[in-house]
Amino acid sequence: MSAAESEVTAAAEYLAPRATSLGTGARVVADVAGLTMSALRVDEDVRVVRRLTDRDLAAGEPDPDCRGVVRRSEVNPPDRTFVLFDGVPLTPLPDFSTDLDTISGATAVNRVLRPLRLEIPVPVADPPRVFVNYRGGDDKIAAVLLDQGFVDRLGPEAVFLGDRSMSPGTPFVDVLLDRVRTARVLVVVVGEKWESVAKNGRRRLDDPDDWVRREILVAFERGLTVVPVLVGARERLSAAKLPPALAPLAVLQHAHLPFGFAHYPESIARVVDRVIRDTPGLAGD
Repeated sequence: MSAAESEVTAAAEYLAPRATSLGTGARVVADVAGLTMSALRVDEDVRVVRRLTDRDLAAGEPDPDCRGVVRRSEVNPPDRTFVLFDGVPLTPLPDFSTDLDTISGATAVNRVLRPLRLEIPVPVADPPRVFVNYRGGDDKIAAVLLDQGFVDRLGPEAVFLGDRSMSPGTPFVDVLLDRVRTARVLVVVVGEKWESVAKNGRRRLDDPDDWVRREILVAFERGLTVVPVLVGARERLSAAKLPPALAPLAVLQHAHLPFGFAHYPESIARVVDRVIRDTPGLAGD
């Protein structure tokens, strides 16, 4: 087993010999299926033979009691690397284990390898099946609870909620619209202030660049199932109070979340169950 004292050297020592040049100085490792990078604790003192200098290399046979070799890293000098022989007692530290063939794992490892211009492929996530649309300043807590309700049933990758589904630094302009286009259901969380939230004296809903409006219009264009979810005691949407482009929202059958946390667990489950039941293929093909 190969090991090192730093993440970057441990990863690079194993991956670099398997990498292919991209022609730009960067290198990529095509296949990391089943690979894991872990932090390990050596559970007892282990004798290793040095192979750090020319003098070390010129030495004779190592001590028969040695259980590993320490040498200089070829890909990230002057760091040291270790080759530990079979039987060395090691304990994995579970909080420091990364699967290289997952989105989060590949992203984390690529961040570590970036100084060496070495990378591994990041898996492409399946498109979300449910997109939760909500307005900041209206009823975000209902959006978060609905998101969690769908996640509990479908899994985190099947549900998109901006704050949870996008890492800091994500180019959200492209991501948001792409995720709407590839979803099957747009859940529109409608609280008491949904129509009236304004910016600089202008109602947000009347702004062509408003993200709530843009996401709904993309959903209409793509023929998605659009489900308005009315929160608390608010009334049904009125076409007369909506911009003409959004007027179709007022005639769609809505779901309802009664006001108050005491009602939320049951009402969230009811809305989630109904949307999944009434949308063909939403629970998985």
